[in-house]
Amino acid sequence: MRENFECSFNGTNNLGYNLTLLFTSDEKDMDYRKSVIELADDYNHVAIMDADKTVKTVIREATSNGVLDKHLDNNYFVFEVESILRDWSQVTL
Repeated sequence: MRENFECSFNGTNNLGYNLTLLFTSDEKDMDYRKSVIELADDYNHVAIMDADKTVKTVIREATSNGVLDKHLDNNYFVFEVESILRDWSQVTL
């Protein structure tokens, strides 16, 4: 992963804007997930957001508050929401 980051991000600080990556994965090893997210620390213009954690938190809060039906607090719905985020990331503004 480090080599992929180096290949992808070296020299991108000259673009003049910050990059934020949404990290989604079925990886269960939390130490590995953390180490991938921390790779962005080598690049002051790159951040990685743990989209899995964020989406799960939002869904759990929404189901607890009655905004969403409780049956939607599951990994299938998390995947669906993340699919929407992935599709949206292809939109150029």
